[in-house]
Amino acid sequence: AEYFSAIYGWWKNFKNPPKDAESRTWHQVFPAPDNPALAMENWVQFPEDAWKISDGRARTLKTTKGIEYYLVTPGEMIGPADDFRVEYTARAEAEPHDLSLVVGGRVDRRPEETTFAGRPEDRGYCFAFGAGANAVTELQRAMLPVVNSNGVRIIQGRNHLCEAERVGGLIRFTVDGQEAYRYVDPLPLFERGSGYVGLYCYAADHVFWDVKVFTRPTVMTREMKKKISQYRRKMLPVRRPDGSSRWIEACHLGSTMFLLKDMSLDASRKPKKK
Repeated sequence: AEYFSAIYGWWKNFKNPPKDAESRTWHQVFPAPDNPALAMENWVQFPEDAWKISDGRARTLKTTKGIEYYLVTPGEMIGPADDFRVEYTARAEAEPHDLSLVVGGRVDRRPEETTFAGRPEDRGYCFAFGAGANAVTELQRAMLPVVNSNGVRIIQGRNHLCEAERVGGLIRFTVDGQEAYRYVDPLPLFERGSGYVGLYCYAADHVFWDVKVFTRPTVMTREMKKKISQYRRKMLPVRRPDGSSRWIEACHLGSTMFLLKDMSLDASRKPKKK
């Protein structure tokens, strides 16, 4: 009960940020003219050579190395003690398939360059815009969809201004000034290794430009962050009616709703045939 009460308390706290939060100044960390190493030309491409970068614009190219495209910063732009805001403009010049943003880990590539050892959104957030062949716009937290929009979709040939923001645990995504969704994450992802920024697409001839990254000190206190980190790694023991014990991980889905995942060592094993 204590575990769920604490998470619900953070959820209520983050739902209404401190009154002075909006008056706090955002600091631009990208573009950074004084740090050429962060220039978009130096961002990590997946697949390799699948993006054309020119004058701050990134376009996906036709490739035989796969159909998923990532363009990820070479280093972390968002620190563990930061809230963030990312703005970008994007356009689908072909049939729309994602004009999305990822704030999370780096791209871990396998040698053959067509599969992943790790995805950026494994440890962060994917602000999916027009995912699934333009069927859905949603927020994915560590690969798990947690909230989606009603009717916000990519219009082929139109320039879309997108803004993604996390203030404490309050996460918002807007498209052309319209809020697509908001989500309150009581266990926000902010640890070191989760501060890379990436563009994501699923087809050629999609263009991104005017990418801007802003940070400011988080509204979370140091003590709150410490407890949240402890709770996020916590697994709960559950005793079943037959007397056996299981270990579960509680994934918050909103308000008082939780998804309970069986994390026991044998959870993925298939039962033996008798």
